[in-house]
Formats: sequence, C-alpha cells, structure tokens
Amino acid sequence: MRTKITPWILVVYSACFLLPLLSISQTNVDYSTWFDQKIGLENTALFNGYFDDGEGTAERNKSYDGSQRYLDSFNFFEGSITYDGQTYRNIQLKYDLYKDELLLNLINSNGFILKIKPLKRSVDGFTINNRDFVNLKNYPTKNEKLVGFAEVKFSSPFFIFFTKYGKKRSEHIEDLMVKVRYKDFSKNLLYYQGDFYPITKQRDLIRLFPSYKTEMRAFKIHKATASDDIRTYLTRLNLLMSKHSSINE
Repeated sequence: MRTKITPWILVVYSACFLLPLLSISQTNVDYSTWFDQKIGLENTALFNGYFDDGEGTAERNKSYDGSQRYLDSFNFFEGSITYDGQTYRNIQLKYDLYKDELLLNLINSNGFILKIKPLKRSVDGFTINNRDFVNLKNYPTKNEKLVGFAEVKFSSPFFIFFTKYGKKRSEHIEDLMVKVRYKDFSKNLLYYQGDFYPITKQRDLIRLFPSYKTEMRAFKIHKATASDDIRTYLTRLNLLMSKHSSINE
C-alpha cells in the first residue's frame, strides 16, 4: 500500500539562504547540492510523491533464476533527477523497468531514510549508473504522444535516438513456492522531424533517409546488437548530414 504525501516549502526560510548565494560564484551543480542540503530534501518537490518500498525484501526472496525488475541491479545507484524543472543531484535511485517508474531513497533532515516513488508525470529526466534517461512526454509529436522513460543513446541537431526498456513478468513454481521471473525487452526509437519512428531493421532508416542509401549500404543491424548497430549507423549518418548541410549554407 502506498500513501500520498504533500510537499511544503518554507519560502521565507529558503530566501534567507538564497540571498547570500547571489554574491558567490558557484557552478549550477554546486548550487543545487548546496540548496538541497540547506533546506532539506523533505522541503523540496521531490517529496511530492508516494511512500513506497518497491516490494523490498519480499521481491528479492521471490526471485526466480536470480532475475529482478530493476535496471542493472536490485540495489540503488547514486544519480540525479530533474523533477518539476529542478535538478537534484547525489540522489539514491533505481529504475523499475516492469512498472516504468522510479524509486528514490531519500534522507530527511532528521537522518531518516524514506523510499519515495515520485510522480511520473513530474519527472523530466534522470541519470542512473552513468546512463541518461528522459520522459518522452516532453517531446511534441505529430501523431500520438509517447509516454514513459527512455535512454538517450545518440543526439544530434538532426535527430535523437532512444532505447526504451521494459521487463515482462511470469510466475513459476519452485520448491512449492510461487516465484517471479522478469525478462528484458527493449524498443529502439528515432525522434525525427517532430515524430517517433520505431527502428528494427536497416530499411527503417533507409525509408527515412533515402538520399543516403548508397553511403549507408554497408551498415547492418543485427538483432542481438541492434541498439549499438543503430547508434553506429546514426553516428555516420549524422556526419554525412552535417557535411551536406555545411555545403548548402
């Protein structure tokens, strides 16, 4: 069961700390960390979410074949999150691929650890285990808008390449106990000219960029390494498009 909590911010208290800061030259990273430490994370928008332990130890004990629902590890990673336009760094978080949600391990000013599931619609993006993710809802489209988080694999002025991850859940009986297995799956997406296009084969890219068919013929996309192959393809394509663009200027 999860419980909704409402954020409260002491505006006057925050302002007292902000005024001296205006005369100090600091990087944005230093400032955001300093600000969070001064006012306490419980007084920021991050606590506008739900208390939730992500099923905790019970989830680990029910694992079948060592599988789990999170990105890379059952454990928390130190990373950052941009929430309601504000970036918070040095945050403990993990990414639930089954539910496509984040779980934060936050410490309040009294030293108590609270597990918070932030409101998904308010999460603009996050970095976990040195991997950058964004909320696809922030990208306008001509057709149906996509929702959920996706990793940014390659970005250029011409297009952005994303990989969206997920996990499928199945139940199995082992030693007279019901255990759960999670199996990974992913989808590769290209954001180009205001819309998302699923990319699975070379012809998907040729259809979008027919003018570069000859130059890109040597590149292949293999199922087992699709994400890496597509990124290699797009890196080369970006160079060709940049060269073509500079010639036409």
